[in-house]
Formats: sequence, C-alpha cells, structure tokens
Amino acid sequence: MHRIKDAPVSDKRYSKQECFHWIAPVSPLIAWIFRVMMGLRRGERTTYDPMKADWLTKAPTSFQIHFLQGLAESDGWVDPGSDNVVIVSSPNESLLDELLNNFGIRHNFQLQYPITRLHFCTVDGLKLPIFNGRIHSINYDN
Repeated sequence: MHRIKDAPVSDKRYSKQECFHWIAPVSPLIAWIFRVMMGLRRGERTTYDPMKADWLTKAPTSFQIHFLQGLAESDGWVDPGSDNVVIVSSPNESLLDELLNNFGIRHNFQLQYPITRLHFCTVDGLKLPIFNGRIHSINYDN
C-alpha cells in the first residue's frame, strides 16, 4: 500500500478536511468479497453506496454477529454519556435495521449530516456482544 495525493474535500464525508488516499494491490479474494459478498459494482464505494447483501440476514447467527462486531470495531464506539453503542451506519441503515431486529435489539438512527449514526443501549451491546472480547479492543473494554 502506498499513499498518493490527498483526496479532496467532499460534502459527502463526515469531515470537511482533506484525507489520505491510498492505493493498494487488489487480490482476487478481495475483489470477490466486494463484488459477490457485498454486492458492489465497479466504481461503487462503501462510503457512498449501500451493500447489496440480503443473504446476510439469512446467514447463521454467528456470522451475523461477527459482521456486526467487525463493523462496530471499525466504525463504532461507546458513548458513556448516553450509555449507548454508536455505529456509523450510512449508507447501510436498512441492512443494519434488519440485522438488529433479528436479535431483538431496540435501536434508532440519528442523522448527523452527512452521515447517519445507529444508537442502541450498551446492555444490549453486551448481550450480543457487539464488540469482540477476543481482540481486547478499547471498545470492548469500554
């Protein structure tokens, strides 16, 4: 992987700052994950385009939990002030809504332009568990 020219400022990102832009070699496995598992077409980006992964809601429970854990570890945190787990959910609100409904987790979405955040109680997060204890992350500890 190597860094190339900074990505320009965009009103579609949470920050109005320039950001790092990286180029990485792509393996057939990674291409397969993006095309088949995530349902993204050429030119679509996870930042702006929702996953087309209806199969995930019918996948085994452990797989759904691991997906949610991976998302929470990369794009989530614990908000101690509101005692909530918060995950940046855009542009995948409908998929996350269905997954959390499968687990009976009460949740809500809050728009904070230009992103949407998913919120639910830490008690429900501990039951799932939303953060993976095996990797000893700061999110899990919090």
